[in-house]
Formats: sequence, structure tokens, C-alpha cells
Amino acid sequence: MLKFKDIFKLARPYRLQLQLFFGFNVFAALFNVVSIGVIIPFLKVIFKENINDLTPVELTSNTETWLAYFDYQTSVKIAEWGQSQTLIYFSIGLVLAFLLKNLFVYLSFYNLAFIRSAVVRDIRERLYNHILRLPIGYFNKEKRGDTLSRFTNDVKEVEWSLLGVIELYFKHPIAILIPLVT
Repeated sequence: MLKFKDIFKLARPYRLQLQLFFGFNVFAALFNVVSIGVIIPFLKVIFKENINDLTPVELTSNTETWLAYFDYQTSVKIAEWGQSQTLIYFSIGLVLAFLLKNLFVYLSFYNLAFIRSAVVRDIRERLYNHILRLPIGYFNKEKRGDTLSRFTNDVKEVEWSLLGVIELYFKHPIAILIPLVT
């Protein structure tokens, strides 16, 4: 089993795709938080909770003031447009938030698949070149099926290890930290 550093060195030529993967995961986590945040006023409008508080709220970095601000904005929009029109706009916002979140999740998986395929291709090319340099006597001693099976299984192991390392360092910390920060 290779060390994390050795596995990560295999993906070094694909830094741009790693940066895109990281960025797409950041946006996916942000839109995940936004989509959950949009659900709250949406449900308040649907269930006709008392949201007629029209006292303005100043925004700070506190989460409670953001929620109070959204309640205030919901009250203002209901007073301006009416409940049904506000519900339509919240529905559109909710759909857009979920679409953007899923778009960024898809783009991150797309980049991850590209990185995985490129690294596996590079490893297979190295192994192929190594097999070509082996002396003929090697193939008399070893069975070809054993050699190919060993190479295939080792490449698969490196591929899954690479995926694990990339997700461990880039995807999971973002998915945990962004909801905690917001």
C-alpha cells in the first residue's frame, strides 16, 4: 500500500483539475446551505406562520440575525406581492438553489472522474513500458496471466486509493466546515 504522499504525487500533473474539483465542492457546499436556508421561509409561507413582523434588522455575522433578516424580507415581500406571489418566487429560488447545488456536485464528480482516468492511464502506460523492457526470460518463469492479474489488481488498488485521498483532503472537510461556519 502506497503512502498518501506517494499516491498524491500521481495526481500532481493534474493540479488544475484538482483546483476545479476543490472549487466546485466549495460551491456545492455553499449552495447546499443556501438551499436549506431557502426552505425555511418557503415553509413559513406555506403553513402561514406569523411572519408579519416588519421591523428592520441589521445584518451581522451572527446566524440568528441572518434568520431574522430573512424573516423580515419574507414579511416585506408578502406585504408587497401577496402570499401566493411570494410563494411562487420562493419556489423558483428553491428550485434554482437545488439546481445550482446539483450542478456543482456533478461538475466536481466530472473532474474527479477525469483525474482518476488520467492517473490510471499514466500508471498503465508506465506498466506497459516496464513490461516491454523486461527480459524474455522473465516470461518463461512467470505465467502471463499471473503477471497481468497482478498489474490489473495493483492499478485498481492505486485508483481507489487515489480517490480516497482526494475525497479525504478536498471533499469531506469542505462538506463539514462550510455548514458549520455558516
